[in-house]
This record gives sequence, structure tokens and C-alpha cells, in this order.
Amino acid sequence: TSDTSNVTEFTQCLVGETVKEMAFSYGATAIITVDGKLFMYGSNSGGNQGSGDTQDVQTITQRAEDLTVDTFVMDRGCSWFITDDGRLFGCGRNDSGQQGLGVDDQTINTFTEHDFGEPESSGGVSPTISAMLSVIPLIVTVGLIMGVITYFIRRR
Repeated sequence: TSDTSNVTEFTQCLVGETVKEMAFSYGATAIITVDGKLFMYGSNSGGNQGSGDTQDVQTITQRAEDLTVDTFVMDRGCSWFITDDGRLFGCGRNDSGQQGLGVDDQTINTFTEHDFGEPESSGGVSPTISAMLSVIPLIVTVGLIMGVITYFIRRR
């Protein structure tokens, strides 16, 4: 809604796009559309929006415009996504090396592609990416279960 006022009724925010999925973490929101566009807004204190800075964002803003995003995950000031062609990108907090780029104590505030070496000879993605892709449904399922449990606990 372009401000920080509380919204007390449902309001359409992303007009003209069909949403595929959303991700939330610590005051930030990411939206992926059915055609692979990535939109983000909210907290950006860890550089988790890939905008090149750490300024919070009050309007829904398209990110990674030159890529088609298939899957997106957020956690504690970090963001990662996989493109439709299997490439992995990440940004955000990196104080413990959680971006996997071989450095720590350095915020990564632009989406950075992770290089896992040469693809398999069959033309597929590298074995490391294949292994990572195979656990994403589990991560999403666990996140959904935790969200439902948290919701019901808070309702009590």
C-alpha cells in the first residue's frame, strides 16, 4: 500500500499479475507470479531483497527482472531462488557464511549466482544443485506445517 499504516480489510496490491506463490520472513515478503516474475517488499535490513542496498521497501517492487524465477525461499534475512533453468541465486545476511560463497561477515545485497561446477554430461544441472532441488519440497512442507502450528497456538 506504499506506507506503513495498518490495513484492516483485504486490499488488492499486485494488480495485473497472477500469483503462483509467496514467501515471508522477518517483515519481508516475496511474490512469484505464474510467469516467473519476482516481486518483493518490506524489511531489507540484511540486503535480502537483492536491491544493492539495505533500505526497507514500502512498495511492491520487481526484482531480478532479467530472470524467470521458479522457486523462492526466505529465512532470517536471507533469500534464495531457483530459476526455470535450474540456476541458484542468493542474497542477504551472511554473518555465518550462510550464503555459501566462501566468505562470511559480509552482507550480500545483490542476488548472486551460486556456481556448483560443471553440469553433468547429460546436460542437466550439477549433482549439488540436483540434491538441493530434491529437498525443497520438504523444506516448504515443514515451513507450512510450522506456520499452521504457530497460527493455532496463537489463536488460543
